[in-house]
Amino acid sequence: MKKVSIITPCFNDGKYLPEAVESTRKIVESGFCEHIIVDDGSDDPETLAIYKKLESSHAKIIFVGKVGLGKARNIGIADSKCAYYLNLDADNRIHQDYPRKCAAILDKNADVGVVYSNFRFFGKASHSQAVAGFDADQLLKNNYIDTCTVIRKKVWEDCGGYDESEMLWEDWNFWHSVLAMGWQFYHIDEILFDYRERFEGSLKMTAIERGNEVEAYIAGKYGLLYRKKFIELLEKYQDLMRNPDIVSEENVRLKNVIECIEKSISWRITRPFRKIMSNLK
Repeated sequence: MKKVSIITPCFNDGKYLPEAVESTRKIVESGFCEHIIVDDGSDDPETLAIYKKLESSHAKIIFVGKVGLGKARNIGIADSKCAYYLNLDADNRIHQDYPRKCAAILDKNADVGVVYSNFRFFGKASHSQAVAGFDADQLLKNNYIDTCTVIRKKVWEDCGGYDESEMLWEDWNFWHSVLAMGWQFYHIDEILFDYRERFEGSLKMTAIERGNEVEAYIAGKYGLLYRKKFIELLEKYQDLMRNPDIVSEENVRLKNVIECIEKSISWRITRPFRKIMSNLK
């Protein structure tokens, strides 16, 4: 029985698409996954020619015209037959065990809605990237979780799908909805997909140029979520101000930690090296 639907929107990324499709072939042929490609109005000859070659492949291709990234994702997910889905961009690759490992976590944890992992850059760069464990405050601050995750379809339904009114950082926009609905995130501390670092035609570059605009859009849409966090932090601060003994106790605790470090063997052994490094500066 198929467990995970792999969803790949594509707009004029045909030259990269075969690598993405090949990375899913074995897991699809095993019967564990299905792969759905949603063409978002591609018009370059190379991409259209690639589709012709992929007609007999294990992936299903849906042509919808130019609808935008958010709607293209929604169309693919709506067409999917599995309880979970994996977002795979047309220029990236997944590792074979990614869907299985994520599905196993979702099976065992009913409160978890999103599972994500570390990844490796390829293309213009070549190095691994460790991703931080889940931190809701950090996620509100910046989008540190890539869209290449495995998500419950129920989460997508609860959130009303992806926002179709704007084209940038639609994944960060969606993460806000997930937080608002109370679903949990789960981090697998392994490299389970490959992220292509590129510059030409990249949404990443466009997002950097229009960052303030996108942040203003998201802040306007999820103002209540940010207000809730602000009030929570304000109340914590006020509690500290009303209880100076708590602050004093924390200062004593940190002082003891520092003293233990300074008395440790490793600290004494590395003292000469720290002095050398300080002189070099």
